[in-house]
Amino acid sequence: MNRGILQTMANPNDKQLLSQIASNQKRQRGGLILTPILFFIAMGIIMAGISTIQSGNTALGICIILVGIVAFILSAKYLEHLSDQKNKMKELVGQSVVREILAERIAIEQYNPNQYFNRDFLEHCSILPNYDRSSGSDYISGTYRGVPITYCDLHLEVEQESTDSDGNTTTSYYTVFRGPVINLALRQPLTGYVRIRERKNPRKEKGFFSGIVNGAADLFNIDRNTVETENAQFNQQFKVDASDPQLAFYVLTPQFMEHIVQADMIVNGYTNIEFNQGIVTLALNNGTDAFELGKYKKNDQFLEEARQRFRYELNSILGIVDEMLTKENLF
Repeated sequence: MNRGILQTMANPNDKQLLSQIASNQKRQRGGLILTPILFFIAMGIIMAGISTIQSGNTALGICIILVGIVAFILSAKYLEHLSDQKNKMKELVGQSVVREILAERIAIEQYNPNQYFNRDFLEHCSILPNYDRSSGSDYISGTYRGVPITYCDLHLEVEQESTDSDGNTTTSYYTVFRGPVINLALRQPLTGYVRIRERKNPRKEKGFFSGIVNGAADLFNIDRNTVETENAQFNQQFKVDASDPQLAFYVLTPQFMEHIVQADMIVNGYTNIEFNQGIVTLALNNGTDAFELGKYKKNDQFLEEARQRFRYELNSILGIVDEMLTKENLF
């Protein structure tokens, strides 16, 4: 969309909002600079205090260490402040900009920019990989095309410990899932489950996926109830497990399998789907985090350009949902 059209569409409240965004991001940048400086100063003071004690001046060394501890606490406080500023920015943009975009296509009941699905759901969702640390955003609850829907952006990581030649242990985290998770309510509950998990695909092991284990069926616990469909190409791309083979064939009609393949093309990542009782869950491991503002640029059309990007992201997400809703006997 050209800048002339964007100019005519500009929201009259954007000027004030842009001022708030600029101020918030300036504080964030200050925190990013000051926090590591305080941390290294604190560590330096503490090391100096230890050295002073070792040289025989215990009282002075303890005083120096106490000063270092105070500096360390200050750096931790600045880090907490930085996180708080980031959350405030997310809430501001979410409620002022993202919410109005969502409302164009979804009847919103609840929208929380800084929240995501609760731990109980994450731990019981069979198409999500095991994880040690989770984060997320943009929790949405509402109705789309008459179907109850919930959504969030989710990031899951696993902990990995490594030990060097001196015996020092380092803990790090690496991503096993990053992308949207969507729940859709079925019109009538099923009597069991059907899980469709995409197999590892060498063509997709690039970019985001080159740095993680993978987003495919290999990450999950092995299910002994594997079902082979009549579509050999579908079987090659997806692993299907079901509590009852007949239930799998009821859900996975030839036409619906084509729609799943079409949805996967939109995802541009790994597609995992679970039909379980009265809910369909889509876990789309594509390395994305939708509805994020990004770095502020001094541009009068910055927010309007963000709105267009958010609309594109929403349309892509709902395009995947639309492929699911073609299964009219379920929704």
